[in-house]
Amino acid sequence: MASEEDLLPRSASRTNRLQERLTAARVQQIRIAPDPERRHRPFALADMQHAYWMGRQATFSHAGAIQFYTQYRCRELDLERLELAWNRLIARHDMLRATVRADGLQQVAPTAPHQSISRGALADLSPSQQQQTLADVQRSMQEECVPLEQWPHSRLHFDALGEGDGYLHVKLDLWNVDGRSLHILFDELAQLYQWPDRALPDLQMQFCDYIAALQEQEASERYQRSLAWWRTKLQTLPPAPVLPRRTGGADNRFQRWSGTLAPEGLARLNDSARRRGLSLAAVILTVYASTLARWSTSRHFTLNVPRFNRPDWHADIGNVIGEFASFSLLEVDLRASASFGEHAMQLQAQLWEDLDHQEVSGIRQLRELARLQRLGEAAGMPIVFTTTPDQREGAALTPQEIGAVFGEPLQVVSRTPQVLVDCQYLVDGGSLLYNWDAMPSAFPEAMLDDMFGVFSGALARLADCDEAWDAPLPSALPPAQVATRAALWKDAQRQEQTSAQALAAHARRSPDAVALILAQGTALSYQELVAQVTTLAGALQQAHIAKGDRVILLLRRGWQQTAALLACQWLGAVAVPVDHNQPESRLLAIANRVEPKVVLINTPAPEQLLAKLPCMALPDHPPKVAIVPIAPATFEPDAVCCIIFTSGSTGLPKGVEIPQGALANFLQYSVRSFGLQASDRVISITAQHHDLALFDQLATFCAGAALVIPDASRDMDPGHWLDLMRAHGVTIWNSVPRFMEMLWTSAQTADGQLPASLRQVILGGDWIAPGLAAHLLQHRGLHLRSIGGPTETVVWNITHKVGIADTKQPSIPYGKPIDNCRYYVLDKQLDDCPDHVPGEMYCGGASLALGYLGDPEQTAEHFLVHPRTGEKIYRTGDQGAYRPDGSLLILGRTDFQINAGGYRCDPLEIESALMAHAGVRRAVALEVARGDSGSILAVCYEPRDQACDEAELRRTCAHRLPVAAIPRIFLPLDRFPLTANGKVDRRALAGLAAQYQQPVRGGRPPENRIEEQLIVIWRTVLDVDITDAEAGFFACGGDSLSATRLLLQIEKAFGVRPPLAMVFTHPTVRAMAVWLSEHQSETEAAPWPQADAHQPRQSWAQQRLWFMAQLAPGSPFFNLCYCLELDGPADARAFARALRRLVERHEPLRCRFPASAPTGTWLTPRSAACSPMKTCGALNRVPRTNG
Repeated sequence: MASEEDLLPRSASRTNRLQERLTAARVQQIRIAPDPERRHRPFALADMQHAYWMGRQATFSHAGAIQFYTQYRCRELDLERLELAWNRLIARHDMLRATVRADGLQQVAPTAPHQSISRGALADLSPSQQQQTLADVQRSMQEECVPLEQWPHSRLHFDALGEGDGYLHVKLDLWNVDGRSLHILFDELAQLYQWPDRALPDLQMQFCDYIAALQEQEASERYQRSLAWWRTKLQTLPPAPVLPRRTGGADNRFQRWSGTLAPEGLARLNDSARRRGLSLAAVILTVYASTLARWSTSRHFTLNVPRFNRPDWHADIGNVIGEFASFSLLEVDLRASASFGEHAMQLQAQLWEDLDHQEVSGIRQLRELARLQRLGEAAGMPIVFTTTPDQREGAALTPQEIGAVFGEPLQVVSRTPQVLVDCQYLVDGGSLLYNWDAMPSAFPEAMLDDMFGVFSGALARLADCDEAWDAPLPSALPPAQVATRAALWKDAQRQEQTSAQALAAHARRSPDAVALILAQGTALSYQELVAQVTTLAGALQQAHIAKGDRVILLLRRGWQQTAALLACQWLGAVAVPVDHNQPESRLLAIANRVEPKVVLINTPAPEQLLAKLPCMALPDHPPKVAIVPIAPATFEPDAVCCIIFTSGSTGLPKGVEIPQGALANFLQYSVRSFGLQASDRVISITAQHHDLALFDQLATFCAGAALVIPDASRDMDPGHWLDLMRAHGVTIWNSVPRFMEMLWTSAQTADGQLPASLRQVILGGDWIAPGLAAHLLQHRGLHLRSIGGPTETVVWNITHKVGIADTKQPSIPYGKPIDNCRYYVLDKQLDDCPDHVPGEMYCGGASLALGYLGDPEQTAEHFLVHPRTGEKIYRTGDQGAYRPDGSLLILGRTDFQINAGGYRCDPLEIESALMAHAGVRRAVALEVARGDSGSILAVCYEPRDQACDEAELRRTCAHRLPVAAIPRIFLPLDRFPLTANGKVDRRALAGLAAQYQQPVRGGRPPENRIEEQLIVIWRTVLDVDITDAEAGFFACGGDSLSATRLLLQIEKAFGVRPPLAMVFTHPTVRAMAVWLSEHQSETEAAPWPQADAHQPRQSWAQQRLWFMAQLAPGSPFFNLCYCLELDGPADARAFARALRRLVERHEPLRCRFPASAPTGTWLTPRSAACSPMKTCGALNRVPRTNG
């Protein structure tokens, strides 16, 4: 704990400062008037005592007693004499006999029972047993928390090796003893032990007299001025340092970290400090604060700085044992770019200013802070800086002499409830002794070791190097962390070839190997794919497309996407895949930014686009063509080969320019890391405008593998995906987690298994639910890889092999950088963050995009130069932290950017779309966590007059935003909550949105049992408080994944599995109820046998065709028609009999799939219900001719 003298430099300025303080104090001098009559009457607790008393309650975190423990190695200790001295000391000092009553008042007993020193024996134990016994005694004494209404609270224990030889344990409960009192206690105990007959001077005042004087001081004018000053300061006081914490730590024991600066080092440190007008306390405090700043999320925080608070109110106030101490809340601000010496001067000045108002105790400061923050209890300040006082005047023994009396001190540990780290220092024998007492269980393993190492190193540098005082604050990582991260950044040799060159090479080596497999059953070999690609490249050349020209790919899923992307690669043109489903206004904005030479289409395009730009339509089916002799363009690492558009912070999309070198690095790593080979089959799930699709459509052909492409009309149908995967032996899956959830859910409705061929699942672009990962890893032989990295780092530049242990954690690790890539976690000053400390993630290395198309300002803002390495780095906007093994955890967005189901969108784009509605004044878009389901999009808005119709708002968004960017929650608010500096409080809005159960009112309530059951199912699936039977499923936040869950719940409740199309054709509760009632009654009237567990199951092909029939009832697309010409006379009756016998012989020819049947089964009548043959009118026979 600090006294005012400790915090001021030893110079003339200190003398002047003290003189000013003394002159001001004499104006309203408080004098202690001892009163023997109140000595044994109950009296109030001091503020600190009250805090310690409350801190023992189990309701507080890190509750317990404030304690001091020390252990001495004794050689010739006289225990009887020590026991006598100990009891004489108890009799001398009132507060060693004090207890606290139930009413919160303390009281001193006139006398106390004799307290014995407890004893243990070590002589007969082995060395290891002795050490274990000592450790057990230390632990038990440190864990003791004697109720304060009982006595004694402190005790001594001796473990004997022989007569007077052993270990002395001293445990002091410090609720009634401050740091200065410890000096008095050990000094007088040593005197009474060494000179038993010595009579110590009588004390002329007691602690109760001091408490009475404190109450007088609080009524003074000076106290009220200081209180007003603190009330003003507290309005802007920052919180305590936010350090990485360990969850679930229940061990409240403290551990001590100790260090020493030798006399010559301390002399140099003091000399450097004195020349700069700094006190030793200010120097050590600044080193401590700068160390904390390296591990804190902010460099602006508050420290708890205890002070002894023994004012000159009585001659004996320095000789009385009691809890006189208090503390101040010290504001630390190290955000400015300044030298160590400048920061130290600023901190020292802040200390001086606080001392000018020290009349207000730290506990009162905390209570005032709680009042300002409208908290029920005072917020804690658990990070402490304590200066141990110099030798007190009048002390009979020096610390070295005291140590000689009791023996060699081996252990010294202090513990304060609700304190996590306490830095202390002491000058002893010319050396600087410094310690950290801290609670290891509260922090990640080894973190305190690293912090104390940085603290010790900084002190040593200041003592040894005068230049360190004028240098910036230390920012280096602990050496072990530097080595770990450097080892992860692997530099691998890069292969310089384009995807088109790789495709051409595979076509030469294996021309007949399968390259593309289409859902319709068509397959293209590598030779045939090259023919399609070169034919399209030739057509583009005829359209005057050359190297570097931009080509928009406005294509729905199909072979055309792959051919177009590779054709652009073949020519060295720039492919720009865009979403064909996005609003026309957004598409036109992209086209204006791109200025393409041509637009390739296979789907209807907007009229404005067709009128403005040349468009080239691609055929529905691959035509029969030959290879056109055009050589693939050469590899140019800095040439742009692709542009992917993402959401822009200006409300307009941003075009990320991907160079060939970065793309090649990604492809090379992916092929090698995932073991892609010619036998692999990759299914194309991700839309082409999403950067993940580059793996499917390029890496596949770099490895000579085959790509399986779903049907465009069913590209969001997980049942269709399953059919294709089983039919073609798909081995590789790559998508956002949401699509895998859909696949897994669909598989559960079938046989509960993923396709046996599946060996590698790659998931990224969004949060991976640990539960989903656990399910996937149960699949035999399946490997799961999480991948990450924004589009600006080319698809992915970080991966993690997910194991079973990862699924038991709150989140899957982000991973480690891929070859030739680096990740930095930097604070706001662009210094590296140590392990566990959150910071913004920056990417460097070979996989960086060049920038944003036509937007130099955004490029300069996000693509920076590393201040130390000089390399180009990309600012991701993601917050993350390194773990000790070198892997990264991703913690969210730093710039409020939102990730909606793998689609990264800027809130401003959503807000701009919503504010286009005339009824919306302001809007804020947010990502809101919703339990295990991940996060959803919400938007809070201020209506101009009254809450807008939600359906209108959804339509407004649908006209301007991709489907993934349309919010699930629309929360109207009269006024947005604001932060202290007047900005919109996004955290508060997120809390409101997370708790908001969106009511759907209007329409009518449910009217029958089916509607009531459906309402319950909707509420469960959508997590929305639905009361309206006319509410729309998608208006209530439904999507494709929740639609699948809805159908499963309906099947369980009603025994009928509706088709997926029913959710679209009957989207309200009322309409679904009508559908269910019709199909249930139809099933009950049908003359078909009831299904049972022995009914045959549909094959996968049957399920696929059945599913398509539900989406397109009555469609003839799957009929096979043949026209057979018969020679000779035809016997129609005989043909009909043959057909009937054939139908009766084969059950599948007379089966039906009624809605009442269990999912995946079919029912068969005993005989056909009608004739399988219909006779039409006769035709005149035309004679056959040869040829």
